[in-house]
Amino acid sequence: MLPELARSYLDRTDVRPGMITADDPVVQAFARIGWGWGGSWNSLKDYQHFSASNR
Repeated sequence: MLPELARSYLDRTDVRPGMITADDPVVQAFARIGWGWGGSWNSLKDYQHFSASNR
């Protein structure tokens, strides 16, 4: 995990203000326009990333 201080955010069950989760409205909004969320990637997760191409 980079940076090291962000390691605590790997525990996705400890939802805190500002964290993006799979059922988050922003994830749903991007999905409606065909964008993918980095939290759904099979490889290295990137919870703050949205992309027009899914991995």
